[in-house]
Amino acid sequence: MSKSQFIALVGFALLCVASHETYAQSEQDPLACRNSRESSPSVGVYTFFLDSEKIFCVAPSDDADDTDVPCLRIGRVHVGQSRASVEELLGAPFQQFPERIPGLSTNAYWVLRDSIAGTGTYYVVEYEKLEDKEIAFSVQLTGDRPDLLHHFSCLHLEDEEELLRTQLGAASDVSPFQFAGDNVSGVVWSYAPLPLSIELVDGKVYSFRVWRPDFVAPKVRQLSVLVNR
Repeated sequence: MSKSQFIALVGFALLCVASHETYAQSEQDPLACRNSRESSPSVGVYTFFLDSEKIFCVAPSDDADDTDVPCLRIGRVHVGQSRASVEELLGAPFQQFPERIPGLSTNAYWVLRDSIAGTGTYYVVEYEKLEDKEIAFSVQLTGDRPDLLHHFSCLHLEDEEELLRTQLGAASDVSPFQFAGDNVSGVVWSYAPLPLSIELVDGKVYSFRVWRPDFVAPKVRQLSVLVNR
């Protein structure tokens, strides 16, 4: 990418974030996305979007730190968020899992559950220790589509795969997965080197997952757009 193209892209992103503020206020949701043409990606704060075959993270200047971590957010839950803040939003976990990796504790939280219809949506958050705090190392949202607040980079559970290509481009790797206990199978789209993966079942989004990359040191993070409201 040339210098002039890069400057134009940065200008476009900043314009979208600035215009988003007015749009979001009218919608009463500071994390709402600004939808664009069907053939172009949508833009909001703390979102990835595709431009010139590259994926960029759009974040307010208060959060920008030369990494993609500010965009590792699903709904209002994000990498680096304190466990106290997560559970203030989601409540107590309905399940705790054995350690998958030493030093990480894994907990699941309901977003919605309809036992009659057999539908549900839940977060799985892995926490790592940072001094006397637990902070989110990874965040995953799985299941049926909840309300529009729970998006990842303007994408939602149950979106068609074509919307993923518009927003993020082609996956770097596509691998099969199967959960025998839940009788669920599909494919996982990865976007290396970005720390994110998306599971699809029957061509629709079933799960989003993001995590802190190894080269970024853990730290407590807050979303300035929410803190400053």
